[in-house]
Amino acid sequence: MKSDGDPRVFLAFGMLNYYRQSLTDALRVLARGIDRRMRAIPPLTSKELALLHYIRGLINQDWWRDYRSYGRFSPAAATVSCSPPEGEIHDSPASIFLNCPAALDASRLDGWIDYSGLRRYAFDAMVDEYEAVVRIDPTHAGAARGLLEEYLYAGDVERTRDLVRRLLRENPAAPWLLAAQGTVLYLTGHDSLAADLFDRALVAMAPEERRTYEDTSPLLTPGDSARLEAADSALHQRAVTAFWNSLDPLYLTDVNERQVEHFARVTTVDVLFGDRIPSASRAIG
Repeated sequence: MKSDGDPRVFLAFGMLNYYRQSLTDALRVLARGIDRRMRAIPPLTSKELALLHYIRGLINQDWWRDYRSYGRFSPAAATVSCSPPEGEIHDSPASIFLNCPAALDASRLDGWIDYSGLRRYAFDAMVDEYEAVVRIDPTHAGAARGLLEEYLYAGDVERTRDLVRRLLRENPAAPWLLAAQGTVLYLTGHDSLAADLFDRALVAMAPEERRTYEDTSPLLTPGDSARLEAADSALHQRAVTAFWNSLDPLYLTDVNERQVEHFARVTTVDVLFGDRIPSASRAIG
């Protein structure tokens, strides 16, 4: 098929290569489509142009993820940075992120040896592509979440804060963005403002998502968690309130700093280890 320089042909062929997992060929073909974007008749829609960049971002993020967590914990890492509930051992990054007060990302854990720099080029390319998508379409959830995931994982608070601010201008009521903003505020030491953002996020969340944030079972021993689960609703609420009050480090402040920290950890775990970034097929549809 002759393309006559039409970027839509390169987009279609690039998508075909992507689904076939011929990723290097897909990157090359999609790049040609981007280079020829001004030749399209009729002109490319913003969705089509964003998709050219988004698939390139997905490919580079897949390559980066292969190495992003490439490293290892020293044998003492979990015990140095974490005191798990009785009977539990936190031996995965997701579990450590959620349960260990000393860290919000693996790179800050004592004993973590990082080998991710072996594929840093894929990270840089992914950021360029996703940033291009967000400039074209600030409501594109896939690229936005992809950037948020990587900036949080890298511990880059400045880029995370800038991204969330830009996205909130277009999506001011999105609960995941409100929670992300609350996490940024927590990381920068603004606990009271973070608590307000988390309150707004919880109100806007779907019930299932809100239960994830309010679930205290990861912080309890298995026995306490089972007893709490068996309690009626009134007793359950009183027990949860008492639990958080017992952890409040500063009774004279208006917020429970430990609970704010927990919400920030839940957000971070969800962004880093969840799977809510739309696939390429969903992006097309």
